[in-house]
Amino acid sequence: LKSETRKMYTRQRSSREDEGSSGSYTLPIANGPGPTHYTRSPRSTRGHSRTQSNASSISFRSYSSDHFVTSSYSDRACTPTNYHIQSGNVSTRSIVSPSLSRCAYDDDLREIIVVAGDGKNEKLTCSLCVGIFRDPYIATCGHTFCRPCLLSGKTELCPIDGSQLSMVVRNLAVADQVGELLIHCRYGCRQIQGNSPVKYEVDPSGCPRIMKLGNRLEHEKECEYAPIQCPNSSKCPVLLKKDLVEHLASCQHVRCPHSKYNCPFEGTKEELSAHLESCRFEGLKDFLVRTDDHISELQEELKRKDEDIVFLRSMLASLSEKVEHMEKKNKGKMDELEQRQNKMQKDVVDARHGVSFVMDELQHVQMQLGVAGTMDSQHLFKCKGTFVGHSGPVWALCFSGDLLFSASSDNTIKVWNITSFKCLRTLTGHDGIVLALCAQGEKLLISGSADHTIKLWNLETFEVEATISAHDNPVCTLTINGNRLYSGSLKSIKVWDTQTTKLVHALPTQNHWVRALITSDKCLYSGSYQAVKVWDLATLECIHVLQCQGGGSVYSLAVTNEHIICGTYENKIYVWDVQTLESLSELMGHVGIIYSLQVIEAPNQTRLFSACYDKTLRVWNMEHMTCVQTLVRHESSVTCLAISRGKLFSGSVDSTIKVWH
Repeated sequence: LKSETRKMYTRQRSSREDEGSSGSYTLPIANGPGPTHYTRSPRSTRGHSRTQSNASSISFRSYSSDHFVTSSYSDRACTPTNYHIQSGNVSTRSIVSPSLSRCAYDDDLREIIVVAGDGKNEKLTCSLCVGIFRDPYIATCGHTFCRPCLLSGKTELCPIDGSQLSMVVRNLAVADQVGELLIHCRYGCRQIQGNSPVKYEVDPSGCPRIMKLGNRLEHEKECEYAPIQCPNSSKCPVLLKKDLVEHLASCQHVRCPHSKYNCPFEGTKEELSAHLESCRFEGLKDFLVRTDDHISELQEELKRKDEDIVFLRSMLASLSEKVEHMEKKNKGKMDELEQRQNKMQKDVVDARHGVSFVMDELQHVQMQLGVAGTMDSQHLFKCKGTFVGHSGPVWALCFSGDLLFSASSDNTIKVWNITSFKCLRTLTGHDGIVLALCAQGEKLLISGSADHTIKLWNLETFEVEATISAHDNPVCTLTINGNRLYSGSLKSIKVWDTQTTKLVHALPTQNHWVRALITSDKCLYSGSYQAVKVWDLATLECIHVLQCQGGGSVYSLAVTNEHIICGTYENKIYVWDVQTLESLSELMGHVGIIYSLQVIEAPNQTRLFSACYDKTLRVWNMEHMTCVQTLVRHESSVTCLAISRGKLFSGSVDSTIKVWH
């Protein structure tokens, strides 16, 4: 007997879990102290259903439908489950059979739409199902269809233009129009016999209500013409909700008081008395009541445990907030320590620069004393002024007569008066950083940019004469020899005619970025990755390759009567003999990329100037291959150099141009 009881309660517990998803209903019973009207029990909000039960309320399953109802027991007496009316104003909403309302409503929603009025709503009709739109969506063809029609997969082609169907976005405008459509209540419609497909018409005996389609579900949940099942027995015929009160007043059917334990009995009160004599649950009713009490206690305990879990989760959330606050606080301290560390590193670098400067000055003094050659004090370079005007780093400098031109990351070229230090004009036209400049006499200025173009500027009008779409990548360097212009970019060197602006020749593909080009009387020199190539200007053939192993990419070039010089990514300056092409020296001292090189040649001495990432310029004695001076004034990397009339001009990432003399 105990084994059977355990099995029975296992089934009962499963049924109660189902109750949380399918909904439960509370109804009064005859002569009971329970409520005098019908109310719907709230659904469980947890992942599993835990329905409290007590001595006066026990849930049982109705075999006439798939929903649960709750019957009140008075003083634990096994009263027959018979529903009838004790007072007026009865709400029958809660005992509508879900199988007759919710499911049927979903299935018939598309079909039972009878439009009030003339019924002409072609614009609100789906071309696939020939019915009023249900959740209208715009397809890829541009037409609107029901979402269920598109998802059904019955057709893959638009019936209007034959294009492929695929949902794009919900048609809110049409959805609003459909929601405003006036229709009859579904319980006021009836099926027209013999029609295929099925159609409906207004039923004079049904619900007379006319409403907006958007308000349909709200009304039909409360509609008095909705069909419902008698809660006393499945043997009773299906009723209209408005007739339930009258039916319950005269209904003679009753269920077994143990129906919640799956007793299937349904009958009259007289039949119930005979049934209880043989009902296997009747002899266990005391045990069942005690078991229900125990289950209630367990449910209360579960409720308390749930409350404890909620409390512990709130404590965990509080602790998580505290941990997060501490992490943010520690992160702020770590950022502060990192800033201090960066400042100390900067101070160390500045100190090293200071030491280097002192050592260079000491070397200069030694040279004056005759230890390393002769150089009098008049050859020391000092900063004489600063040009300010660009809003970005200065990448290129160029002279034409008495005018200085500067190119910057602000996409402009500025024209400067080198005497008054004033900007005479700003040239605009490039859509990217201007990276390279060169001049052809005093008539033509040529600029190369990160926008992949080369522009030719008339120096009399300062207007663009021509624009060349030169490369597929930024134009990094330019040099000119006669009427031929040479441009360098990623793995590319091209030769242009400045008079026709046409491409003359494209040199063979290089191994890397070409960032430096320079010409002499007979040769073109190009710098790329760990190599300087020498090209014959007449044939444009490569006649020699100078290797600079360990130097990385070549960023700058200079050629004198005696030397070929290149500056590289790895701090080094390489020197070769211009005649024999033999390596002569590697000049060391800079810390960073050597961005630019310039030379001043005199009968008795040659001076090389180098601009570097380490914010300094260095002056080199090429006879002795030694650094004779370090110039420190810029606040950031020095990127370009230009020389005019014995004066040195330097451009920097700090957006300024300085004059040295």
